[in-house]
Amino acid sequence: MLRIYNDWLKGFLQLLSRPAYRPSACLPYGDNRRRGAGGPYRVAKLGLRGLELSCSWDMEPIGWHPMWEPLWKAVNDVQLAAALSTPSRPLPPNTIEKHGGRVGRSVFFTVVSGFQMNLVNILAAIIGANVLERYPHIRIAFGESGCGWIP
Repeated sequence: MLRIYNDWLKGFLQLLSRPAYRPSACLPYGDNRRRGAGGPYRVAKLGLRGLELSCSWDMEPIGWHPMWEPLWKAVNDVQLAAALSTPSRPLPPNTIEKHGGRVGRSVFFTVVSGFQMNLVNILAAIIGANVLERYPHIRIAFGESGCGWIP
């Protein structure tokens, strides 16, 4: 589905005489695991300027886990900005639903109150694995990381 979206996005941008926006292509988390890191190369060939990687509660640690090395290399090679956003569901499915009453409300409150801060785990993993030092052309952006809600 995201491949179709990315193709549509390229076509849409070609219709604009002066693109004021620089939208990012979307890559699913599972794409890196199933097909290697071909996504960034494809995005670059489409002429898009960045990519968004969807994050999930069950993903391997994105900074230091070896499965991410092909992605870091590809993003470095094509020099696209990589945007990472907070997982929309930071807990396993049905965690809130399986707890009733006060406990269920506490779980829900915890998720709603802290979900923007979950990117600290990804940021710490990227820093701890020296990703930015090993791949100097990587530019990473974080969405919904907490600070955007301050204003």
